[in-house]
Amino acid sequence: MLGRSIDVSRSEERDSFATCRNMLGAAACETDSYIVIYNPPTGNPEIYKQAVLPFGSIPSVTAFLRCALGIWHVGSSLLKLAWTSYFDDFLSMTPACLDKHTELCVSTLFQLLGWRLSTDKLVPYAQCCKVLGVEVDLCKSPLGLIDVKNTEARQFELISCMQEILSKGTLSRAEGRDCVADYSSHPTSCLDVAFATV
Repeated sequence: MLGRSIDVSRSEERDSFATCRNMLGAAACETDSYIVIYNPPTGNPEIYKQAVLPFGSIPSVTAFLRCALGIWHVGSSLLKLAWTSYFDDFLSMTPACLDKHTELCVSTLFQLLGWRLSTDKLVPYAQCCKVLGVEVDLCKSPLGLIDVKNTEARQFELISCMQEILSKGTLSRAEGRDCVADYSSHPTSCLDVAFATV
């Protein structure tokens, strides 16, 4: 099994926001403006419609993500691609004997839809690939195993951060919050890597 990271170009994201919003219409994003808040005095949840969309949920971003999900769905259901989508990053996996065919299918799909890929990140399919700060190792895939670990750069960054905290002997609330925000969203346990190495 081989894998490859596919990244939509940054300029494409900017260009696609307006296109996607036009395709979906402003009403498609309206549901993102509702929030539910628990009201302690009444003991019930209450629904509020915000006058503006929440941070990070502007209509163009929401529309872009819906279009990216649509591309993932077309690739998965019609082209039978084994791939994932996370924002503008796609991870594609394929048997070694089909890597050229899969590459042609993926690139043609994006080309037909008018989406450009980030050329500086386009690499051939391989047994190890990097996506979203982690390295996916498919060497053991014939055994049904896939290893996912932080990239060396990410490990170094975290170890440096943890060593600084340990040398100071304290961790402020803000530093702890930043640490959780920076590292908890990754698919592997960064803290295990850091404490095993320190």
